[in-house]
Amino acid sequence: MLRKLLRLLLVASWIIAFLLAYQSVEAGSATSPLAARAHIQVTRWAGDASVDGLRRDLGELAREKGILIGQVVPSLEHNRTGRTIYLTGAGADEFVASDPAMDFGYAMRTELKPMPEIGMRGPVGWWIVLGEAGGGAVADALREHGAEAHQLEPAGYPDIRKLASGSSEVIWVTALLLAGATAASVVSRTRRYAIRRLHGGEVWASWLSEIGPLFLGWLLGGAVTTAVGVGWAAISFGGVGVGELAAQTVLMAALLFSGALVSLLFFLWITHGTDILGAIKGEIPGRPVLAVAYFLRCVSVALALGLVAGVVALSADARSREEATRPLLELGDASVVVSGNVYNHEDENRLVEVIRSWLASKDRAGDLLLAKRQTLAEIPDDGMSVESLWVNHRYLEEQRVTLADGTRATAGSLGDGITILIGPGLWDLRDRVRKQVEALFEGMIRQDAGDLPVKVVPVEAGQVLNTFSMPPEVAGESLTTTSSSLLSDPVVVVVPPGVFGPYAGTAGDGQLLVFGTDGIRADVTNNPELGRFVLSVTPVVERAGTIMADKRNELRIAAFGAATAGVVAVLAGVAVAGAYTRLHASRILVRHLHGWSMWANYRVLIALEGIILLAVLAWAPYEMMRRRAEFEALFAGDPTQQAPALQVLDMLPALLVSLVATGGFALTLLIAHRNIVRNGISEA
Repeated sequence: MLRKLLRLLLVASWIIAFLLAYQSVEAGSATSPLAARAHIQVTRWAGDASVDGLRRDLGELAREKGILIGQVVPSLEHNRTGRTIYLTGAGADEFVASDPAMDFGYAMRTELKPMPEIGMRGPVGWWIVLGEAGGGAVADALREHGAEAHQLEPAGYPDIRKLASGSSEVIWVTALLLAGATAASVVSRTRRYAIRRLHGGEVWASWLSEIGPLFLGWLLGGAVTTAVGVGWAAISFGGVGVGELAAQTVLMAALLFSGALVSLLFFLWITHGTDILGAIKGEIPGRPVLAVAYFLRCVSVALALGLVAGVVALSADARSREEATRPLLELGDASVVVSGNVYNHEDENRLVEVIRSWLASKDRAGDLLLAKRQTLAEIPDDGMSVESLWVNHRYLEEQRVTLADGTRATAGSLGDGITILIGPGLWDLRDRVRKQVEALFEGMIRQDAGDLPVKVVPVEAGQVLNTFSMPPEVAGESLTTTSSSLLSDPVVVVVPPGVFGPYAGTAGDGQLLVFGTDGIRADVTNNPELGRFVLSVTPVVERAGTIMADKRNELRIAAFGAATAGVVAVLAGVAVAGAYTRLHASRILVRHLHGWSMWANYRVLIALEGIILLAVLAWAPYEMMRRRAEFEALFAGDPTQQAPALQVLDMLPALLVSLVATGGFALTLLIAHRNIVRNGISEA
């Protein structure tokens, strides 16, 4: 039975290896096309150089070497999931017309076009070479025309370090499961090895007899799994990335199998060190088995708890994002604008001016929703900060703000100039609030806006306002944080259309939405300079759906890892109980006949399990407090950031893992003890 289970797990390891390799290759393809032989990044461009001259010389170089040279331009259709490649060289038009496969997986969409259709876009960004390798010559040609070019390694190149990053928990859990199953399989066959030794069998003969069938089964399972997976990928993606997928699958499967092989050799060695007569009677090498079983148990419990903590954090984050997503669905064709292609200070200044001018025109046309969060420091006497929300007139159309007289705030009712809306809780401090808001004018209001009248208007208390923003992710150790999209009684600063200053930065922060997707694409098409800086225009509905899909996928992977680690912890507990009772069967029976209780017979073992359980019970609240403290330290003094709503109930999965593992141990111990008492040592 254990032998069949081990073979099944070895085949399953191939499936896990394939899935991990698929994710790795898909991520590489999303970075740059895997069909390319060379990848070149241009980070700087001399402004006085001729773009037409560069493309003409690159076309001649491509025809001379029989290659295709392409410039990669991010597409406006999808948020970092679409791109257009403009190609030059002999046969470029025919190659584009054939519509060849360029991408691996479903994370990226690539469109091919001839180079003349690129317009006046500069060379800054990514370039590729299709055909025989010619990346060095292309990079040199770019440098001769004033570009700062760097040739890079293909993104999908097999690398175990890349493959293992982000999947270490799954790899460790799978390796532990294989090692434990291998050890159990070997230990269960101790009697067979003893009989073989009795007939003169050597250790190396046992090794070969065990390794051979397992290795052949592993190879057969790998051949079938890889053939099916790679064949499906070849059909689905036109052969792109198939080589990388196969290489990484084999590499990961070999890594997992090596752990099982080490476990097999180790336990075969210690079983051959067991007394032959005792082994024939069914005795096992107890101390090494106990030591390894306890090691696997402690490691698997720790991994399971860590993975469960990750599941809890991801679940809390997903709930927050679900709440933030609902109001976005009511905004129609509102979009998030992502800008970039900035490689020096001059680019940065030009981007700010171009994006600001464009978004100001959208604001004046009523096609822009502004909801910029800004902290007002030390407004109350207790020194706490207060949140303000800087909005435009379109925001007031989408979100009701009720004035103190019960009417709705509108552009018409507020009049010209800047209006500061303050609730009853801060009304007595309105002069201090106004002073702080006016101090922010230098950074928030355009210098050419002139003198704008400022007035303060009271609003009703208890209003919860939506910022219509997706919660951003924040990098931190085992930390996924969210920023609430809802604000309670903030100070609302209403600015007239076109006078807001940091349009560009606010758009990048996701605190600004633009309406009319078709109009945006027309603006970008008609303005080459705007088209250079605008990387993507993504409807908020699509962006929210993509983010939620990614979060659900992360949650599924984490849950799978936690469940697998829990299974390993249970199996390790069963192994501990089984090995201990078989090792000490004679002593257990004698003590039972002399009236010893279960506790007295197994007090050391039960004490160790109690320590593990108490450690888990202490770890659960500690982990919750640690995450909260980590968040507060990371965002000290920033009231806009809120930690995920981790509750005491969220720690129950961790407690359940430990209780199930302890329950498996206790049940195995009870069954083994009853067998010894009823049937004697031989049936232990």
